[in-house]
Amino acid sequence: MKSMAGIKNRINLTGFSVALFFTGLTLELLILLVDKSALTNPWEGQLFRVTFLLFALKIFFTKFTLKEWFWIAAMILPGIAVYLSTGENVMIRAAVFVAAMKGLQLKPVMKYVLQVTLIGSILIVFLAFGGVLGSVTMADEFREGIIRGVYSFGMGHSNAVHTMFLMIILLALYVYSEKMSVGVLAALFIANGIFFLFTDSKTGMAVTAMAILMAGVMKGFPRLRDSRPIYLLGIAGFGIAIGFSVWAAANSINTWHNPTLFKIDSFLTGRMINLYWDNNAHAGAIETWTLFSAPVHLEYYFDMGWVRLFYWFGIIPGGILAVMLILLIWQCYRKRDYMGLVMIVSLIIYTVIEAHIISVYLARNYLLLLFGAYWSDIFHAGSNQENLPKNIWAIRGSDFHIQRFRKERITDATEK
Repeated sequence: MKSMAGIKNRINLTGFSVALFFTGLTLELLILLVDKSALTNPWEGQLFRVTFLLFALKIFFTKFTLKEWFWIAAMILPGIAVYLSTGENVMIRAAVFVAAMKGLQLKPVMKYVLQVTLIGSILIVFLAFGGVLGSVTMADEFREGIIRGVYSFGMGHSNAVHTMFLMIILLALYVYSEKMSVGVLAALFIANGIFFLFTDSKTGMAVTAMAILMAGVMKGFPRLRDSRPIYLLGIAGFGIAIGFSVWAAANSINTWHNPTLFKIDSFLTGRMINLYWDNNAHAGAIETWTLFSAPVHLEYYFDMGWVRLFYWFGIIPGGILAVMLILLIWQCYRKRDYMGLVMIVSLIIYTVIEAHIISVYLARNYLLLLFGAYWSDIFHAGSNQENLPKNIWAIRGSDFHIQRFRKERITDATEK
């Protein structure tokens, strides 16, 4: 009888482990799309357990160095601390997801996420227009306190619509930027403006426009892709975003009484004042932040994503995640992944206002995809060997025969 180690070694380099990962990823994407629609999902918690198991199995069938195992444990540790303090396991799930991406090519994964997200979003819109699921329009109070009609396209809120549009644009820019002409970028820019007429989502429109412009500048001036100051500016921008979020949380109590703060908050459409005054717990205000969080913190939802990060998970876990994001930006510089920088900077700015990626839904957060592709290099923990085939699916034949893939080894020139 073959040992478990032997079985693992036999199928380690096959499409089996890739299939495990993409099955888990597909479920995460479907869970996200159901949440964006008017459907309810009574099995959400159980499905999260299934995806966790699939990603854990992918890890089991992947070769890691001793250093990589150490860093996998180190990434899971803050998640354990959050789970013990709040009962929420999203950081553990995220760490396992990131580790499970070892050996996979980033662009094919991004492309798959783009395809599923785009098809699912279009389906939600069609179902809304067909009167099957959700409503096409909604009435809401906007910046001037006026109730107006906007379009929710079956996603519950117009902000959610423009959020999904932004996420799809970011994925498309990452996957296809090299093939996009100036005309295509201009068309995306115009489409974003037209979308704004339906959603009236200023933040979504502005960040989407900024992402397209950044991609255009990087394409038009190739030297910027290798420029260290550009990536350092990204790090500085993240520091400013965190600093502003802390300042907003600290001053939310005074917003009612200070005309200057009130004017600043008007640009945030009341997000700052809501941190203190929206509920009796003052959830999100700086005085409610703790080193490690508590279960009651997860009962409150508000915008301003970086504030939510520290409030939900605690100052120490939030600080660890902030450091990891800085390391990710620097890794983009080392890899000259300029579109990775565009995606990160866009999400950094967007998360100051919105909390889309600070969520229990892993498929919302594309930073996890980037970190999944780079974590081993960031920590200088891996070897130079590829563990998995470059194509997504490697299960072939009607009998689902699992074919082995071996990486060619470069032999020494002096070897006979």
